[in-house]
Amino acid sequence: MLPGFFCAFLKWDNWPTTDQDYDLYLFKSRDNSLLASSTNQQSGTQPPAESLCYYNIGSDPIDAYFAIYKFSATQNVTFDLYGHNFGDFQYKTPDHSVTEPASSPNVMAVGAVCWTNSALERYSSLGPTIDGRIKPDIAADDSVSGAVYGTFDGHCGVSGFAGTSASAPAAAGVAALVKQANSGFTPTQLQSFLESVCEGSSEPLPSVRRSQLPSCDCCSRRGFDRHILPRMGLCTHFLRERSAI
Repeated sequence: MLPGFFCAFLKWDNWPTTDQDYDLYLFKSRDNSLLASSTNQQSGTQPPAESLCYYNIGSDPIDAYFAIYKFSATQNVTFDLYGHNFGDFQYKTPDHSVTEPASSPNVMAVGAVCWTNSALERYSSLGPTIDGRIKPDIAADDSVSGAVYGTFDGHCGVSGFAGTSASAPAAAGVAALVKQANSGFTPTQLQSFLESVCEGSSEPLPSVRRSQLPSCDCCSRRGFDRHILPRMGLCTHFLRERSAI
C-alpha cells in the first residue's frame, strides 16, 4: 500500500439490494493488526457493497492484505474488489474489471486505445460484465496532444490527454456528427451504426465503400472484443458521403 490516502471497494453479485451480508477488513501483513474495516449491514434493503479507506502517513509502502468476512450469508457469490492508490495487487484479474456505470446495458461504454497503434491501454477496463455481457462496447483514441494536458511524447497512457477521459469525448464527438447526419436515429440505432462502421466490425454498411474504412484490426483481449473508432478524419469523410445519400 503506497504512502498517502488509499481506498478499497468491494461488491458482489446480489444487485440491487441483498440480505447476503459480508464485511471487508484490511490488515497489516507484518503483525496482522487491523488497519481499517467496513461493516455495512445488508439485511435486504441495502446494496451489496462495502468500502474502506486508510491513510498511510509514512514515507514507505505498507504490505497489507484484505479479508472478507461472511457475517450472515447463505449463497455463493462473486466478489469484485478494487483499490485506489493501493499499489500493485499480488493477485489480480483484469477480466470483469468494468464497473458502474459502464456495465449498464443502457450505457455505451468506451474503452481507451493509444492513437499510434490502437493497442488497448493497460488501465482500460475489461469485460465481460458480471452477468456475461461484453463490455466495453467500443473504443477510441487517447494519449492525444492538447493545450490543457500537453503534447504526446511517444509514451502511450502517460502523456498527452490520456485515459477514457479522452476516449469517451472522442467517441461522443463522432456520435454527435453521426446524429447530425442522421437525425432520426434512436440511441440504439446510433450505437449499432457506430459499431458497424468501426475497425473490427465484420460488415460495414452497404452504402459505404470498403476502401473508405480502416482495415479490420480488432482489439481482442479476453472479455474485450469490440470495435475501434476510425480516426476522426475518416469519420468526417464518411459522414459527408453519408449525408449526400
